[in-house]
Amino acid sequence: MNGWIKIFSFSLFLWMADRVSPQITYPSYLPLLATAFVLTCTGLIADRLIVPALGNIPSTLLGLVGISLIIWGVAWLWPGVHVPLLYAFLISLPMGIIEFILHRYVSPKTVKM
Repeated sequence: MNGWIKIFSFSLFLWMADRVSPQITYPSYLPLLATAFVLTCTGLIADRLIVPALGNIPSTLLGLVGISLIIWGVAWLWPGVHVPLLYAFLISLPMGIIEFILHRYVSPKTVKM
């Protein structure tokens, strides 16, 4: 269930950012969905390795940096996609909130108390 929530919410936030901000350009849904897929795969691995070791808050803060860099970096792989680093960080803020909630309530067995 954690993975489905991640892929849906990441796709939704990227799509909303594309629609709201003229600075963010996704010419088709494929790069947007590929970015959400990379974020989800990375997040699921981090949920198993990093969250138990560091706990919820440090993992979420580290995740904000990682999410920002992944959004910004994956955008460079696609022609026509433009996501400035500042906007990637702004997109990562609501994603970080979702991550915090998922770590706390959806997958509590992986969180160090």
